[in-house]
Amino acid sequence: MGFTDIVQHGHRRAGLAVAGLALPGLLMAATASPVAATARASTAARVAAATTQAGKPVPAKPHGLRHHALPRPMLTLTGISVRGSFIEADLSVSNHAAYPDFLFAPAPGLPPCGLNTHASRTWVDIYDGQTSQYIYGFCGLTRAQDLTSLWFARPVTTGLPHSVYIRLVDRMTDAWSQSNTVNIP
Repeated sequence: MGFTDIVQHGHRRAGLAVAGLALPGLLMAATASPVAATARASTAARVAAATTQAGKPVPAKPHGLRHHALPRPMLTLTGISVRGSFIEADLSVSNHAAYPDFLFAPAPGLPPCGLNTHASRTWVDIYDGQTSQYIYGFCGLTRAQDLTSLWFARPVTTGLPHSVYIRLVDRMTDAWSQSNTVNIP
């Protein structure tokens, strides 16, 4: 089954459609709801807006968030593959065992991720390492081991960025941590 469409919702969460079916769970369920979009935008403004200065990422301290209150993720590139008209980069956090599974428990008391009202407590956002532009995010991880199966895809015609980093955001405690930047050949 090949990738057929990557759907961007607002500027915060992305969903993937495979053979015309939206995939929830690890990804946001597709939604056109203005209420959900407002909730995502509100959460986005609070949690992860990375800034740049002289072309370099500046670790932002979004409203009330504490930088490095979580262990720093050690990001690695584990593979690149072409699937139809999309190119996919596979990523892994080598120190995933440093994160307790409760960080990825469902958090129905926190803002939803699209239609997913049981989104995980900790979200993972992937950013372009050169521009700090948000690329993709995971809001439904269920355990720390899931950090070894991160990925994002782009159209082959667009290609992959030259480098990426991730940010883990614990939405319950407002703690976050940014990984190292990984080069993509």
